[in-house]
Amino acid sequence: VGNCLEAKETKDARDKYFLESVYQVDLQAGEPLKKARQVVHLEHAESMPRQHKSLLPTDCIDIKNRADGSPSGFYTIHRPCGEAEIRVYCDMYTGSSYYIVPFPEAVATIDHIRDACSRHGLEPIQLQHTKQIDSLKIMLSTMEMPKDNLYPIAVRVEDIFQSLDLQIDVTEQLQVKNQMAENIAAVSSSELQYVDGTSVEFSGIICSSNYSSLRPPQVKIRLGCTSTIQEYEELKNGTSGSTFQVSCPDGCFDWNNVEVVQGGNDGIYSNTSPICISAIHAGEYNGPGTFKVTLVPALSEYQGFYQNGIVSKSAPGIWGQIGFMVQAIDSCKPPLVNSLTETTRAPKQQSANPNIAQATISKPLMVTTLQTSEIPNVATAEALGTLVGLIGAKSGPVVLDFFRQHANVAMANARELIKEADLERDKTAVSSHVSIRIFQVTFNQLKKGVHALQDKVQSIAATLSYKKDSLLQSIVNLDMQLHRKTTFSNWTMDQIDGDDLYNIFRSNCKGCIGEIQPKWSVSTMAINGNLENAITQDSEITTNNSLDGASLTLSDITFYDFIYSACIFGGTSGALGLTFRVTDENNYYLLQLRQVTGGYKRLVKVVNGEAFEIARIEDGGFIESVWYTVRIESRHSHIAIAIIQGVEPIFETPEPCIDLIDGTHSSGSIGLYTGQIGLAHFARLHVESLPCIRFDQPLAPPLAPQCNLFQLEYILGFNATWRNLYSGTEIWKYAKDIGGEANALVYQSSGGEPEEPVHPSIILLRHVTCTFGTFKVSVFPQCDFGWVGLAIHYKDASHYLLVEASVRQGFRIRQMHGSQVDTLAETSLKKIQISEWNHLQLSLTLDAVTVSHSIGNDNDMDVIFVQAKFQNPVEKHGSVGVASIDCRGCAFTNISLEPANVVDTNLIPQNSDSRPGTLQSPDSKQSFMSTMVTNNACKTLDRRSVCKLINLDIESCLGNFCQVCCQRDTRSQASHAACMQQCRLMDAEIINLQRAVDEAWSGCSKIQPHDFMDCKMCCDSSVVKQTLQIKNLAHHLCKQRCNI
Repeated sequence: VGNCLEAKETKDARDKYFLESVYQVDLQAGEPLKKARQVVHLEHAESMPRQHKSLLPTDCIDIKNRADGSPSGFYTIHRPCGEAEIRVYCDMYTGSSYYIVPFPEAVATIDHIRDACSRHGLEPIQLQHTKQIDSLKIMLSTMEMPKDNLYPIAVRVEDIFQSLDLQIDVTEQLQVKNQMAENIAAVSSSELQYVDGTSVEFSGIICSSNYSSLRPPQVKIRLGCTSTIQEYEELKNGTSGSTFQVSCPDGCFDWNNVEVVQGGNDGIYSNTSPICISAIHAGEYNGPGTFKVTLVPALSEYQGFYQNGIVSKSAPGIWGQIGFMVQAIDSCKPPLVNSLTETTRAPKQQSANPNIAQATISKPLMVTTLQTSEIPNVATAEALGTLVGLIGAKSGPVVLDFFRQHANVAMANARELIKEADLERDKTAVSSHVSIRIFQVTFNQLKKGVHALQDKVQSIAATLSYKKDSLLQSIVNLDMQLHRKTTFSNWTMDQIDGDDLYNIFRSNCKGCIGEIQPKWSVSTMAINGNLENAITQDSEITTNNSLDGASLTLSDITFYDFIYSACIFGGTSGALGLTFRVTDENNYYLLQLRQVTGGYKRLVKVVNGEAFEIARIEDGGFIESVWYTVRIESRHSHIAIAIIQGVEPIFETPEPCIDLIDGTHSSGSIGLYTGQIGLAHFARLHVESLPCIRFDQPLAPPLAPQCNLFQLEYILGFNATWRNLYSGTEIWKYAKDIGGEANALVYQSSGGEPEEPVHPSIILLRHVTCTFGTFKVSVFPQCDFGWVGLAIHYKDASHYLLVEASVRQGFRIRQMHGSQVDTLAETSLKKIQISEWNHLQLSLTLDAVTVSHSIGNDNDMDVIFVQAKFQNPVEKHGSVGVASIDCRGCAFTNISLEPANVVDTNLIPQNSDSRPGTLQSPDSKQSFMSTMVTNNACKTLDRRSVCKLINLDIESCLGNFCQVCCQRDTRSQASHAACMQQCRLMDAEIINLQRAVDEAWSGCSKIQPHDFMDCKMCCDSSVVKQTLQIKNLAHHLCKQRCNI
């Protein structure tokens, strides 16, 4: 067959039939369909599986660290907060990454610039080295950017250049030397330029991760979605309070139906919970990112609940293990500008500045656009597919018919789509206007509501702030009341083992510093030949002060009245003890035994975190490697503590070494305490809960160690203060206006003078005792027959002493011992006067009494008996009172007791100057004897120094000083008698001296012991109303007490 153009003009019948149905078809018209098919193939290729983005490097510094020999160039990375993988230029000299994005069309604020970079997980570039400018030039040259395309990298703020996000100063990296008017530093493919930003159009923004070898990223632990703490050594070996940075991958939402999370209450999860899944449950995970994991002590119980699509399970906690909290550090924030808006701007940017389009064309961007577009209409897609097939068929007229038919179908579908789009646009415009109006009204209402709520919250806050203190005090009072009403049964440590220790006790370390923590354990050891359990603390901690330390407190048990006993053992020097009535870590009692230089035992009460020492014994504290038995009896406000060396059984209640009244804490738990000690054991812990007893009267105070400090004030009733030993026709009562005294104690008895002596009528002070002290009473007798007296050392009706005074017969001292009555001393030289106030003063010791008397003025007293010895021994803590023996009417007032300040010290220094009433220490007994004879040493006021020089028993010497001292005068009998007479005359001066020393010391005793000079100045300036001799010696003796 010939050419078709020639054959159609011939008259051959065969050829004409063939040629009539042949038409000339332009195959170039199908090119748009071919391009559409290529686009479909490209989209299909992009949807095919590829390398997972989690396997791609996240930054150029990762590539540099993986292979140092990698050259600078373009690499594909995937940033944690990026929308897709991107190809960046990696500067392998510094490890920096650079990526160019279009410059925002609107006015470029800092937020717009940051937003443009954050879409790809990057930040505006921050120059860290001058070499980076050369790398940027190389990158732009490689991309074949025109030389007039400028990219800003810094902006001038006052006199310095800062990065585009105004975060760091880059003046040094730019090497700016002179002041200039331009405000923007921009880089091109050829050079660095400084331009005016208001007159130059920039081609794009250079973004970077800003991590490099100069500023490497913080090391993060890369986790899987189901990774736990147990899978990583650094997390597994971490201590409580440690924090770590971890990174979670993408796709963890696919695990949300697996119940592997435990806990979540208070944001704490168990150590078996997957960290990333727990972050979803906590609401911290929105995709791949960096998280902070904080290790915390494990909870006693983890509570599970549903949250954020994750169901967590409940599980018990295990003591000693750790839990964790997870918190997002850099969550991927959504861009400030809507993606649809940016998509519509893209064509304008490409048409307005084709260079930027050239710089930013990349495969990932095209894929993102295709993936986010709408799916084509099914009919349109079918038409396109049919046409593509027909183009390749090369048929005759059928091609045109099918082409026309399917083209009409495609156009009809296109018109339908356009029409629906127009209707939807109109509907959206109307609804948008309505929505804006509704939004404005709602916003105004919400704004008013917010302001009203703000005012209400401020009012409530002001009210709460005003009532805060009273509310807190009410809570404290209620808590104290709760503890007062709580009692429990007995408790012992027999069943405790190592596994239950921290379930029964709670541990605390108050004021501990450093990394060493207390280690409590249960061990078995031999105690007095028997194997017994003991609680051991063998970690020598460091504390801020001598009171802080480690404590182990019994949990969930409270005692009211109890006896707490324990055996304690200190293996090294330091401090240990017991705590009781523990309300919380800031309210309790502490018995502390401290063995250091100047060791001691003391009882401390802690109230709201403030410590008060209420008892102290200076005895060295404890002996190392020796067991002690401690017994603490706490009944109401009475606290008695006994400490005995050894662990042998005790069958009688031991004598307490600390016995006091303190009702600060009325109930609480018990515990153990260790200070800075290397080893401590606690065994035989036992608490006996005492029954609750209600007292109709106040609890009796403990006995005073020497003598009560007492002054009768007539505030309480007679029966509350006095105890009447004999009931009869006698009347004891309080009265007013007796002999010029406003108040007095009066005794009255009916009848005349008895024919035979009657039993003395004695009343005693309640809860008041005196062994060493001064007993003062003023007596007003209204009878010239009989005796008035003072009762001392009263134990019972068969054991006591009476100091008696009579208007007719004088003074006498009698001692009742069993059925025997002994008269110890008597005199008729001194007598009391009737209807006058007679002042009596007794100086008490355990084996003697000194009696002084005066009328009218109690400052000028005459000594009646000096150190009158007792014929039979008396016991400590005897009661005192007043008595009437055959006297029908008498009154008593000014009744007081003062403890004696017993000080054993060398009163007169050897180098002191000679003055009247003092004695210098000689070098030997022989010189002392000669000095005593020549200087009349027996007349000195400083009798204690003389007794020390004689080397006799000091107390025996003082009790019979004149006889002991004068018997050494062997010159003649007359001189001995003269010595005794002169010495006896000094007895009254001795009493005045003691009173003067006590007056001087009473104002200086509160000065701290280390303030020695202040104490001496106080003694020298104290006012003493005595003779010059007594005043000087009193000041000196006062200063001697400052050394104690």
